[in-house]
Amino acid sequence: MTVAYCTKKPLLLVIGVTVLVRIFYLSLQYPLWWDSQVYVAMGKYIFSHGQLGFWESFRPLVHPLLLGALWKMGLNPILVGKGLDVLFSTIAVYLVYKIAEKEFNPAVALVSSLIFSLTATFIIFTGLVLSDPLALMLGLGGIFLVLQKRSAVRVIAAGVLLGLSFMTRFPQGILFAAVLVAWAAERETVRTKIRTLFFFSGGFAIPVIPYLLFNQFRYGSAWEPFLSGSRIVTTATWLYGSGGSFYFVYFFLPNLIYCFSFYFLYLFFKEKQWKKTSRGLIFLLPALTIFYFMTVPRKEVRYLVSALPFLAMMSASALNILYCRLKQQTAPLLKPRALVIIGVILVLMPLPIYLHQEKTPDFQEDITTAMAQYSINGTILSSDPALLSLAPGNKVALLSGLEFAPEVYRRYQQDYELIYLNECDLVCFVEDTACLEQKKNFIGKVEAENNEIWRKEFIFKNKNIPCRYRMFMPK
Repeated sequence: MTVAYCTKKPLLLVIGVTVLVRIFYLSLQYPLWWDSQVYVAMGKYIFSHGQLGFWESFRPLVHPLLLGALWKMGLNPILVGKGLDVLFSTIAVYLVYKIAEKEFNPAVALVSSLIFSLTATFIIFTGLVLSDPLALMLGLGGIFLVLQKRSAVRVIAAGVLLGLSFMTRFPQGILFAAVLVAWAAERETVRTKIRTLFFFSGGFAIPVIPYLLFNQFRYGSAWEPFLSGSRIVTTATWLYGSGGSFYFVYFFLPNLIYCFSFYFLYLFFKEKQWKKTSRGLIFLLPALTIFYFMTVPRKEVRYLVSALPFLAMMSASALNILYCRLKQQTAPLLKPRALVIIGVILVLMPLPIYLHQEKTPDFQEDITTAMAQYSINGTILSSDPALLSLAPGNKVALLSGLEFAPEVYRRYQQDYELIYLNECDLVCFVEDTACLEQKKNFIGKVEAENNEIWRKEFIFKNKNIPCRYRMFMPK
């Protein structure tokens, strides 16, 4: 396949680059994150009727259901999940191309999809088996339908897809809210607006209402997962970013290509582009997303992944406008080709830095050897959900951090065969003396009532933090 052929088929080029980059990233074999293991555990919990895995109420259910179904079919949910990450990410990039092609032009579609595809914040989700690629794909599918010629079927289908996206990752509900605002502000008759919003909201409700009923039956409150989630994001905030300028400093400055979106905003307001519903929606989607995450106490750059497709479109549109204006000038300050080169450099420059992550140890061989040596077949208490993957046939009870660890340990006092403890999972603020004392007492109790059978230490170089990993058996 020649370069000339790919340039005639720009979408083929985009898909090819997306897949190849993600296959390369998978080959680096970065370990799963905490949340990844939790989703797998929830899937096993659902399909084993609570015999394996565990449950966290504040997590949405679509992703655990998918992983659990894979496990129930006898497939490896982690291995297959990595492949699905590539598939979902590729479809998301395809949808960015198609949305930008319809809203702007083919040139903006090509540039925006490549910017999005090659953004480190998006690439790092490859192989983590997190909910984000699936949520992105579903959300972009819904927005794609929203921007098509309107019909009852398309409007309902858009609502269903956005509802499923919300049920995969709760902040994706912002997309539903943005569409409601955009359609409510349209210059249409009241009757037309009511009909459209009714069908759209009805579609959204199809996957959401059963979930709310499930919550009411299981917890006694339809809103329990949302209330629990809102409490979670207010805890251990010192471990995360903070401040009103966080996303500008840690996202826009390292990813300068996205700063072109500010020029798009300038033109958006200057030319009153909000009068066009679809263009107003392209603005609302990232604006509401960024605003929401600025209000959340915990701040991480990865939270903005749902805004990236639309920021990429805005940046690509601005670049396209600048390129065309430079071509029209007889003696431009910057040659159009130079702008293209600068754009390519700005896209690629962050990749080597932000895609290099320190690999955390999993001690897989040590753990499986110890379990075989001591014939561990029963319940394991673990501070790390990774034990669910390393001991798939055992019941694993998660200690769930220092707040809950003493209670979990007490509950299983006479019913466990192994304790796996990473002391760095018991997190305390460095100046919280009460927490530090509680941590010391808990570890002391575990040491006094159990025999240590294994110990390793790992120092995280980027933070110079030593972590002790230990395994205990009851005396």
